[in-house]
Amino acid sequence: MLAEPAVPDNSRPAPLRDCLVCETTAAAARELAAAKTGRKLVACGNCGFTYAPLTAPPLAAGAATHPGDALLGWVDRTTSWRRFMFSMLQPHELLNHLGPGSGNVVDVGCHRETLKSISRRFSIYGLETFPELSARARTEAAQSGATILSTTAVEGLSRFPDRSLAGVMLHSHLERDADARRVVELLSRKLRLDGIAILKLSNYGSINRRIMGKRWYKFNFPEYLNYFRRCDVTALASCFGLEASFPFLLSLPTDDNFVAILKPKIPAEIY
Repeated sequence: MLAEPAVPDNSRPAPLRDCLVCETTAAAARELAAAKTGRKLVACGNCGFTYAPLTAPPLAAGAATHPGDALLGWVDRTTSWRRFMFSMLQPHELLNHLGPGSGNVVDVGCHRETLKSISRRFSIYGLETFPELSARARTEAAQSGATILSTTAVEGLSRFPDRSLAGVMLHSHLERDADARRVVELLSRKLRLDGIAILKLSNYGSINRRIMGKRWYKFNFPEYLNYFRRCDVTALASCFGLEASFPFLLSLPTDDNFVAILKPKIPAEIY
């Protein structure tokens, strides 16, 4: 018989998360009035990175809706074409075209389109935290021959030897991961010197976010914990010897998402 789930201990407040980009203490962060749902967001007092200082705080019950929410939501949906104004490229195509000729590739989160579309010249591994989603991914990945592991990003990436990965795909993952800094640190260690990591992220710097304000649909609580701008990704990658680039057509200010390519900086003595 399965054990009954433990009752969470709410007698003590959960510890605050520090900024994952520059590690400045959360006590120095500035609180933002960003979410009508009642989820607390802060901006780092040093680098300005926006994040949730608590991983799972209680949400406000019966949060009031603004009279304009329905209209703004309709405008947001009916103008979604703005995200595809200039490009139909997909992140996995970057891996297929820019990645090495062969090797191990890890798809963090087992994104359905990624598992189907990664080139068969790679040996594909998928990491999925939830067992039921892992089982679904195994069914979807049967044709590609991918190996699906039911584990977290940090634990799964840690299983691979250093400098052994030709590529890593993180499709809408870092926003949700409380250990996102640790994930990027592992990318710097596990990627081969000719390897690449492709990240798809919510674009906190998008024009639409500025227009929609606290009603921006990417304020998806309690699922999302981290809100990246391109400068945040660049700074975080630099902490671990990675360089970040942003394909123009996949990182437009009109898009609510952007794509980043991370590569190890090649040590000078190798040239």
